[in-house]
Amino acid sequence: MPSLERLILDDKRKLSECKSDYDAQIRLLSEYRASVADLRDCEDEIQEILSRAASGKCELSLSLVLIAAYAHPSEKYIDSLCAILALKEEDLPNENIVELLERIPSEKSVACLSQVIDTKFAYDEYDEFGVKCLDALFAINTPDAWTVIERCSRLSTQRMREHAEELKSLRGK
Repeated sequence: MPSLERLILDDKRKLSECKSDYDAQIRLLSEYRASVADLRDCEDEIQEILSRAASGKCELSLSLVLIAAYAHPSEKYIDSLCAILALKEEDLPNENIVELLERIPSEKSVACLSQVIDTKFAYDEYDEFGVKCLDALFAINTPDAWTVIERCSRLSTQRMREHAEELKSLRGK
């Protein structure tokens, strides 16, 4: 069975060869997802690649690595995912990283999410990044996570205040 890195490199090459063919790209991504789902014991390799990405030493497609991490969730990834988010770079798949943190609810993510929740990306007119951070905190569901949600219900943008209030109303249901 090929390594994750080999799968990513092959898929990245194939995707670049069919840049103008949307249907081919969708097919290739579907095949990649299936190949990644079939991998076994790949969490350490995913973590190693995420760690390289966090330190800026990874030439692989971060989006493809995140697909693998989503297929094989592990708390091992939290520190690297938080380090990538802390970069606050617009060209990174920040929202996908937050969705993964929601899928892997861990107390270790709370401080990171608290630090990035108010980040404003130029493309994000409706505070979707912050809303996704709130959803991840809701999934974590610890006192510290609720402290951040409570803070956002008072101090953030209207969209985030409304969403924080909505999450507070769901607490305990």
